[in-house]
Amino acid sequence: RGSLLHQETDGPKLGRLLMSRVFETSLRDSNLVGNLYFGNFASWQGHVRDVFMHQLIPEYYRGKGERGEVVCTGFSLDYLREAMPFDRIELEMYLGAVYESGVDLAFEYHRIEPDESRTKLAIARHSAAWAARDEAGTYVPAPWPQDVMNALMGSVSRLRSAPQ
Repeated sequence: RGSLLHQETDGPKLGRLLMSRVFETSLRDSNLVGNLYFGNFASWQGHVRDVFMHQLIPEYYRGKGERGEVVCTGFSLDYLREAMPFDRIELEMYLGAVYESGVDLAFEYHRIEPDESRTKLAIARHSAAWAARDEAGTYVPAPWPQDVMNALMGSVSRLRSAPQ
């Protein structure tokens, strides 16, 4: 992933908030036990990361990744509480560290209660790299597109939340 360019400081917050999104769940998100299927959490995480990147470089998301693409290099998810169908789940994505060709992200999942308070459901870590394919079709690290680097390094003062 190259050299470390920026590391968020340790503290009670996970880092700088990059994006948040609220997911409205239903029965289709549940399993046979009746709670929300655990795979949804990983899917939502990838969705938020992709929407964040697409907002910065939409032209890179046309085609088959000829100009490069984000590749997940690591993932962990710790569940703290169950969620049920029809819960509103807010997912927040935070910056952890920026590398020449990679990024560490942190995520928090909260249930939005009927009174609008929030209950933490899970925390997650996600590492990703920007990669391009060489002549043989193998992924090789590549520098971030400039618009992504600017956003990760704080040059973009505020990104809008993903539409619901």
